[in-house]
Amino acid sequence: MRSEMNDMKFEVSDMKSEMTNMKSEIQSMRSEFTEKFQKVDDEFRKVHTRFDHNERMIGQLIHMVGEQNKANKEIRTEQNTLEHSVDILNRRQLRMEADIEALKKK
Repeated sequence: MRSEMNDMKFEVSDMKSEMTNMKSEIQSMRSEFTEKFQKVDDEFRKVHTRFDHNERMIGQLIHMVGEQNKANKEIRTEQNTLEHSVDILNRRQLRMEADIEALKKK
């Protein structure tokens, strides 16, 4: 019976030792997980920051394109007006030249 008690004490001691080892492994794994999680979290923040920056830049580019399109439309309108004015001046010049030729012939 004493032998069985000693065997049981040895088994309990062995189990306590295994539990201590397991606790140590779990703590080590927890530390490793925490470290890896922190790295992932840091990378996520960097990506999020870049995403926000890119989003702002895209917004600025969209605004700039809109302003450029507006300026292009104004330039086209002015160009059309000037072309129309040139056409009118050309017709008047042709009419004046015809009138001058007619006067020369008289």
